[in-house]
Amino acid sequence: MRDVFLSYHYDEPNTRIARQIQDLLESHRLRATTGDTLGGGTLTEAIKRQINEADALIALLTRNQRLANGSWTTHEYVRTELQHARGAEKPAIALVEQGVDVSGLYKENEFIPYAPADALPAFLKLSRTIWSWKNRSGYLSRPIDRTDVQWLLSKITSQDRGIQFTYLRRKLELEADELEQMQHKRKHLLRPESTRGVGGYRKRTRIYI
Repeated sequence: MRDVFLSYHYDEPNTRIARQIQDLLESHRLRATTGDTLGGGTLTEAIKRQINEADALIALLTRNQRLANGSWTTHEYVRTELQHARGAEKPAIALVEQGVDVSGLYKENEFIPYAPADALPAFLKLSRTIWSWKNRSGYLSRPIDRTDVQWLLSKITSQDRGIQFTYLRRKLELEADELEQMQHKRKHLLRPESTRGVGGYRKRTRIYI
């Protein structure tokens, strides 16, 4: 896994979020590709080709127009690009802004709730999703670690600090410790073989899983 296509509406608020996701991808040693030079809009053959050539897709389903029931629509071409990636059987995930109506379109595990005022939980879950993609593709360089934690904490705005900041910091540090311990145990797992080696001694093979 090397390239991830970012699908989003090319205005300033969405572009700012996309840059943060690009930073997160780079922390996983992945490269972001976009269709911004093509202007967005209709799903052209050029955009289809970019999505097909990418290894995965991340979509930002943010608010567009408000509906009578108080919920929001999202940008149709972003939804179309997401559907194209899934139709091509690409790993794909959507960050769905709070209030956007996606009922009947996506399974629970296929999108990440996103609240602009409290973005850290969404970015943490996205980082885990990227790690699982790399794990399944055989391109796993490292699990989520303290480097990711520090990056995520740096994205917390001043309005998020205080009690919520302290709670999230502690939660992230505990999760990083747990992940590092799991990785250490997996790397040092010893499993005895059923056959004896030369001289009648039982071999022990170090297994990396």
